[in-house]
Amino acid sequence: SALSTSVEDDTSATISVEVVQEGSDRLDGTFELTYTDGVTTETTRPLSSFASAWDVQYELESLANIGRVHVSRSQSDVGYTWDIEFVGCAHKGEGGTIPSGRSVCNEGDLLPLVATSIDLGGCGDAMLDVVELQAGSAADACPQFASGE
Repeated sequence: SALSTSVEDDTSATISVEVVQEGSDRLDGTFELTYTDGVTTETTRPLSSFASAWDVQYELESLANIGRVHVSRSQSDVGYTWDIEFVGCAHKGEGGTIPSGRSVCNEGDLLPLVATSIDLGGCGDAMLDVVELQAGSAADACPQFASGE
């Protein structure tokens, strides 16, 4: 559209635009999560930078060395945070490195997941960070009460 003024035949109006700060490209790309239980190491398929909590949970539970997990995702001004909680055992079928018919339980103070960028970009410098929110404890580490007999 043309710039105009309320004064007829006045062509003196001008507009100037100043770039205060260049924006960055939007977040894009993929990453993967790797978990080692001290014996086997398994890695997810590539996950989108916009992966839902369900997508991350599905990929983790598909690994032969991870039991059940609960994943929640929150959004901030700079990206996403996925909170992953190891919540129980899972019966694993054939395939992978775990023999068929074996339950996989991730209990105790576990080794951390490793997040690796495949091709993340945008948002300044896209980065991945794994932080342990709470150390785990095995079921047998809980206090046991005797019946007094």
